[in-house]
Amino acid sequence: MIDIEGDLLFNKKLFIDYNGLKNSLRSNKDGFVFFGTVAHYNGKIISDFVLNIKDDNDINGKDIFSKIIFAIFYDKILGKFFFKNIRRLNSEKKEQINFNLIVFHIQKNEIKIINNIIIQFGCSINYYILIQLKDNIIQISLLRKAMEKIDETKFTYNKKESPITIGESGKLKIPGKKKLSLLIYDKVFNYWILKDPKSEIWVYSDNKIEINKTIIFKMGREIFQITYDKNSE
Repeated sequence: MIDIEGDLLFNKKLFIDYNGLKNSLRSNKDGFVFFGTVAHYNGKIISDFVLNIKDDNDINGKDIFSKIIFAIFYDKILGKFFFKNIRRLNSEKKEQINFNLIVFHIQKNEIKIINNIIIQFGCSINYYILIQLKDNIIQISLLRKAMEKIDETKFTYNKKESPITIGESGKLKIPGKKKLSLLIYDKVFNYWILKDPKSEIWVYSDNKIEINKTIIFKMGREIFQITYDKNSE
């Protein structure tokens, strides 16, 4: 059994089992739970639950994938619950990214870097880094949200430049980030790692996330948590 609660859910506590959300709008019992900004699209019910956010109809698109924000689903083969970001991001058009409508989850200490991952260091720092990988070259876009505009500064590093310090006094400078993080290239496993044992790291990725404990998420400035209760099985 999964339970999810927070302001995004109108301060309700929702319960999800192997069939889906109890009292779902879709009522499909297919193991999928879709959380969106609207209930209907093109005459069909697309959301199991409508989130407590404004659908601003932004320029990210007006298709179904701009209306569904995230999903929780049960994989019957693996016997596990997963979280998945659904809302599509066009990483080539960074000015179109609406950071208020994408979901980050909190991670600590160490993160394996994958392509098109977005990271924010704490909720108070108004900078995001978008990381893209190509042949062990790491390209970092430092994104600053200013009003409705996204300012971008690009940096490119190779594995010989590892480690890369990130922070106010680091090689990659982020104003307001007092404590340094490290981007390190692991020569044994041939991938990049972000290490930061002291900061609060918020991560967005397209990868599915297994829910086997309590995980803290945020969308905009709204915090919510998803909890796996193994005792309810």
